[in-house]
Amino acid sequence: MALPLFGIILYSFNTGILSGARSLGGAIINTTVTGPETGTTSPGQTSANRPPGPETGLAYSWIRFSRWFLLLYLYLTFSWWCYYYMNGFGARPMIHVYPLLAFPLAYLLVKTWKAGYCCRIGLMGVAGVAVVLSLAFQVQQAKGNLFAEQSNAGFAYSTLFKKGLCSSDLVRQDLGVAQPDPDKLLRQQVLALESFAAINTEYYDANSDYTIPPGALQLQPAEEFLSLSLRTLWEPEPLAITQPTKEQWLRCSGRFLAPHAQLDLYTQHLLTLQVRKEGQDQPVAWYGCRINNKLGWSAQTDACQANLFSGKAGVWDEVSFFVPLPKALQAGMILEVSVWNRAGQALWVDELRLEHWAARE
Repeated sequence: MALPLFGIILYSFNTGILSGARSLGGAIINTTVTGPETGTTSPGQTSANRPPGPETGLAYSWIRFSRWFLLLYLYLTFSWWCYYYMNGFGARPMIHVYPLLAFPLAYLLVKTWKAGYCCRIGLMGVAGVAVVLSLAFQVQQAKGNLFAEQSNAGFAYSTLFKKGLCSSDLVRQDLGVAQPDPDKLLRQQVLALESFAAINTEYYDANSDYTIPPGALQLQPAEEFLSLSLRTLWEPEPLAITQPTKEQWLRCSGRFLAPHAQLDLYTQHLLTLQVRKEGQDQPVAWYGCRINNKLGWSAQTDACQANLFSGKAGVWDEVSFFVPLPKALQAGMILEVSVWNRAGQALWVDELRLEHWAARE
């Protein structure tokens, strides 16, 4: 019953509303755009059977020119680092020219409609897909699964219809790098490890329900970076030299506990990895992964039920991320793992690791 009813609605929509829109669009183009008909008729020829003249008039001149104007406008508007213009759906920077683009759009709709039934269906299909995508993105934003100010196409489309986010999704939001399946990789070596074993005092907060065991370092609220960072020199293994085309990764990880929840994505602690040359402060490559919104969601029982703001306070959990082996990485370069305290809040840190992984044979 639903399918025939849908067919009736589609037929009515096609022959009713859209046919009226076609007539209205044609009227706009043929009268407003071209203006009144000009010229003379030959003997025996009336205005009713006179062949149509070329498309002329100021509006048609604008339509022909708009293709070049649009290319130039798109380049000038979007050719800088913040091409997405922060939060929002649609092209907000183009609202200034929407009235001018209405004429080319009307012309395109009329031409497409006159091209035949298949083109009409294609036009409605494209419009329908655009509407569905827009609504789906808005739903994800309302559920906390999308933060349009700091998003990327890979993350947005891979999680578009998900009810909840996995830990790997949260990492992809931060880095823009799809995380590999660890079961398909093989760890080559542990490049560096810091377990803070020299710290042997136990910490207990009477106002909280957790205890910090020996061997954990506290990042103080007044500290911008962790006092003991993890640092090593890159010495490539035979695999990295003999099989450079094989998929290879660096894995950075640590165990963390946040005494207090931190919902602001702009001020959450970051687990950072930087690659730089000896004696230079400017890194060759830099990666930063949020810590707070991943705490409490690494267990398989909790997988894919998180969102961007659901990090848990007062629980120990591992936060890790993979990045492809940087192409600029050379022997003797420094690899440094640290924690950036952007909010000025305490954080407990343990088991910082940096590892080299590669795809299995």
